[in-house]
Amino acid sequence: MKKALSLVLLITVCVGTVFSQSSQVVSAWNYVKYGQFEEAKTAINQAINDPKTSTWPKTWFYRGSIYLAIYNDSSFKKNNPDALPESIRSFEKSMEVSAGGKNEYKDQLQAGLQECALSSFNEGVTPYNEKNYQLAYNSFKQSADVYEYINKTFQTKTVDTLATLYAAHAATKLKKYGEAEVLYQSLLDKGISQPDIYASMGELYVGMGDTAKAIAIISKGTALYPNDKGLMIQELNVYLFSKRFDEAEVKLKEAIEKDPKFVPLYVQLANIYELKKDTANARKTYEQAIAIEPNSFDAQYRLGAMYYNQAVELNNTMNKLDLNQQKQYDLLKVQRDATFRRSLPYLENAHLQDPKDMDTMIALKELYARLNMTEKLDDIKRQIDAAKG
Repeated sequence: MKKALSLVLLITVCVGTVFSQSSQVVSAWNYVKYGQFEEAKTAINQAINDPKTSTWPKTWFYRGSIYLAIYNDSSFKKNNPDALPESIRSFEKSMEVSAGGKNEYKDQLQAGLQECALSSFNEGVTPYNEKNYQLAYNSFKQSADVYEYINKTFQTKTVDTLATLYAAHAATKLKKYGEAEVLYQSLLDKGISQPDIYASMGELYVGMGDTAKAIAIISKGTALYPNDKGLMIQELNVYLFSKRFDEAEVKLKEAIEKDPKFVPLYVQLANIYELKKDTANARKTYEQAIAIEPNSFDAQYRLGAMYYNQAVELNNTMNKLDLNQQKQYDLLKVQRDATFRRSLPYLENAHLQDPKDMDTMIALKELYARLNMTEKLDDIKRQIDAAKG
């Protein structure tokens, strides 16, 4: 009789333990329905640490839903920065522990993961715009990974172009070129073709110092999108990076023929003329750009900087003269001051277009000092101090 009683007692204890842990799962779900997130989190985390309930798809589904609810509540989200990745991990774990792949929550899991993927992408937008590329990359990559998981697990064909594309962009900015290349190539492998992909791959190959690959991928892009301006600019950047100025000049002239009102093409062409020491054509081309778009900061600044640099060169030549070369010194001084004055209106116009550009303000400070323009010198000094904070 004692043995029989012991057996009944043992069965009662086992059932009680299982029931206790099962009630934790149910309690967690009830807590979250009433916004009691801390209690829900405590209950569900006890359940996932129990050998029995940790193998239930329901336990992990509830946990994913609870953490997603925490993420979506602004007050609780602050104290739970890992709520979104924990939700993703839990939803995926629910599918993992499903016996034979059967899961009664399959549809809800897919919907939950899709919400997580979208939220992850949105988490990356602000840091990307603020140039916090590591944080942006983490969020975009997480989004892309979740979409990939959804496609693989639920046999869907969700197109995650933006998540993968911006993860690759952020990786490029971080100089994680290998990771960026894999991400861009995955889009091409899926048949997703955009000018931005080819241009960005050109940028990353330049970053890797492989100009041959950069030209090859951009050539593929320009063959598909011959009129895309972004690809035009990126192609030219590759030629400039590899110092193939003659080829860049030819490409620019061809591009200008196609789009004679696109000012950045003129600015690039003028820059190439400068690099080739052809200042006459550089000046003429900058002036063409300004005639098309008088408010172009780049055209105004670069032309002003060209004159400024020419004046500095004249000044350097003057300083190398012997004391008995006073006449030559005086002639050069006249040329120098005249060249400084020629740079002034362009740099002032550039300053109007971008009042916070420090390079422009420093150049103007030097000019005003050299030309004895005291009031303007004092004013630009105040602006520089204000910009420095």
